[in-house]
Amino acid sequence: MYKTLPYEEWPATTAPGGIMYLCCAMKDDPNEPTSSDDGYQKSQDEIVKAESLKWLDDHKVGVMGWLPEGTSKDAFKELYFRANVNADQRYVLSVAGSAEHRIAPGDTGFENLFIAGDWTRSTLNLGCAEGATMSGLDAGRSARRVVVGAALKRASDVMSAEAAPFVEYPGMPVYAPPYEQRDLTICQFVLRADNAKLQSLVDRLMGGNAGVHGFRVLGRWVICQTGFIAENIGGPPTTEFGNGAETSLAFLVPVVRWRGLGSVTASPIEAGFFTPYVFVDQYLSLIAGREVLGMPKHLASFDPPGGPDMLDELTMSTDTLSSLSTSSKVEMKPLVRVVRRSGAAPRAFESIEELLEAAIEGAIGELNDAGLLREVLRRQLSPLDARFFSLRQLRDGSDPTRAAFREITVGQMAFEGISLQPLATPHSVEIEAHPSHPIATDLGFSSNVIEPVAEVKIHVDRASLARAR
Repeated sequence: MYKTLPYEEWPATTAPGGIMYLCCAMKDDPNEPTSSDDGYQKSQDEIVKAESLKWLDDHKVGVMGWLPEGTSKDAFKELYFRANVNADQRYVLSVAGSAEHRIAPGDTGFENLFIAGDWTRSTLNLGCAEGATMSGLDAGRSARRVVVGAALKRASDVMSAEAAPFVEYPGMPVYAPPYEQRDLTICQFVLRADNAKLQSLVDRLMGGNAGVHGFRVLGRWVICQTGFIAENIGGPPTTEFGNGAETSLAFLVPVVRWRGLGSVTASPIEAGFFTPYVFVDQYLSLIAGREVLGMPKHLASFDPPGGPDMLDELTMSTDTLSSLSTSSKVEMKPLVRVVRRSGAAPRAFESIEELLEAAIEGAIGELNDAGLLREVLRRQLSPLDARFFSLRQLRDGSDPTRAAFREITVGQMAFEGISLQPLATPHSVEIEAHPSHPIATDLGFSSNVIEPVAEVKIHVDRASLARAR
């Protein structure tokens, strides 16, 4: 617990070099007095002292040792022993089968009564500051639900969000999950970026809703991806609407999220991609992306207009502003170009497994804790399964600077029939500087013309989004 050292007032010449908390549960005393007893505290302190000295003596050398061999425990400068015997000083233990008996912060059985503390039921049922914090958050959310529920009840023309079906407007379907995409062609260009700026961008755009410990950017690279989808097919209730082709361009930032102990997910660590910029020429895809997942999709046009053969040489245009002011006209202008260059062909990947391994090494090569993440990334950044993290939100009508609703979503794509094709020439990615779309600044590119460090063309027979959570 070295982080507590700065808060202790030690003279510089005698300051300790470290702090360790060595803790265990003290057995309950069946003969504990039921009324005040001045001698009881002292008797329990003596028990703690005896057991502590024995433990210190047993472990002064060896794996847990801290004293040179032959040194007496009497070498300690000062020792302090105390037994926490009062009820308000004790921990609620997390023994097997006990969690079900904890009371949830919002489920006390009394109206308008909410509880918080590390003894309540939360996502971390342990006696610790983190458990108390999570409990406090749960209590706040429970109180908010009561306030919002009361407001909805007072408004006779508003139905509960949990009970109301989605109102389908004519001519406004979306490709709702479970949906699938068929005959996909993708070109990926790996661009060198600035890790600190990427992290700052992710913190700003996903901050406050990023889970227990937030998102961490992996490495110093971004994928510029162009794609063509021959068929988009939605699930119910839009299965009869038909399908549409789509051309897209997106910037993908590899990230990892630690969900914390007690996570309801299969793994407490989730790896995937954050997409701060996504451009599509299919308005149904735009609506679905924003409505279902909260992906920041922009409507764009492509020159040439689309197709699997022109993804590595195209110009993408979208609505831009020359200045951030009311006098600036919204104009459709070129924003990103993918250009073929002369020179030797870039590195060719022989298999999707080789591509995945190169991606993993490129990410964890920048990190100190590479060993911890290597297997997680290899398992979760699977070529047959990919996660996309987004922030879905609804603007508050009474205060447009605030969100009436906000949550992190995870879209999980499954892929079938993947094959690689090397690109014949090297490329560059050129980004126009528009104040409305500060892509190069946000992502930390060294210039507005970036030469990829690796590139590949991928064909996918079928991709599906089975669920969004």
